[in-house]
Amino acid sequence: MPLSAAERAQMTPTERIEAVNAARHTLVQAATGLVVIGGVVFTAQGLWYTAASLDPGRQAQSVAEQGQITDRYTKAVEQLGSAKTDVRLGGIYALQRPAADSPRDKDTIRQVLAASSAATTAARTCTPRT
Repeated sequence: MPLSAAERAQMTPTERIEAVNAARHTLVQAATGLVVIGGVVFTAQGLWYTAASLDPGRQAQSVAEQGQITDRYTKAVEQLGSAKTDVRLGGIYALQRPAADSPRDKDTIRQVLAASSAATTAARTCTPRT
């Protein structure tokens, strides 16, 4: 609260200087508080922007991972149809990784392996041995 002229006249020069210094000190503290609040707001906006910009990157990474799983699955299934035993075994082992990486594809991979096993067994029993 500002001092009246009468109150200022009653003060000694030292008291007036102390009062002015106290007012300046209060003003500096208020300005510092505003700067700190501005810094907090600026930092919060920066963090929000960073989080928002990372989201499309995560989506792109997920799409890329799904593409890799699909590629591995396709190559492994192609190997299952090979006439060579070692290539078929490689296909069976290659299907382990997509089954572990993609829980939603586990049942499909099990069905493919069962069908491949049944087809291989049927082919062996139908082919006469010489």
